[in-house]
Amino acid sequence: GVPRACIAARIRIDAEGNKLSQTFVRGLMRSPATPCPIVRPGTAVHMQVMTQSNAITAYYDGQCPICEREMAHYVRQAPDLIQLQDCTGDLPADVDRDKALASLHVRLPDGRLVDGVAAFIAIWERMPLRRWRWLARLTRPAPIRIPLNQLYLWLAPLRPRRTCQDGVCER
Repeated sequence: GVPRACIAARIRIDAEGNKLSQTFVRGLMRSPATPCPIVRPGTAVHMQVMTQSNAITAYYDGQCPICEREMAHYVRQAPDLIQLQDCTGDLPADVDRDKALASLHVRLPDGRLVDGVAAFIAIWERMPLRRWRWLARLTRPAPIRIPLNQLYLWLAPLRPRRTCQDGVCER
């Protein structure tokens, strides 16, 4: 089969069961049936197989320094699962530039496009750290997601943006 990347958390635990450290490592799997070679038997791990089939594309405002830092943070943690596309550049025909600049948009593996808080949830679900997946589960229910989305749409226009003239942008 085609080698696929895997990411795992190695957790060191002392004799009393206290967590001493946690590190994230990457390796290659030869097939889905074989374990990730970087994980030793008996090690407590969270592992997510990274393939193009479950990768998402995030359409974000590249002129917003906050957006840029946040998206870079997500990509550093899950580089094979999150692809970035700056909305100020070329976009697919079905992505409206004005809407994409107004709020984060994410293309899911099945081709659907989600925006706002649903886009963040799609990203958080793919993060290797458990706290991000927990945040996704916490914010997914409609009684939380809908008001949170309204707050996001109200705050998003207030974010800072770089000013550009003649192809030169100020930070």
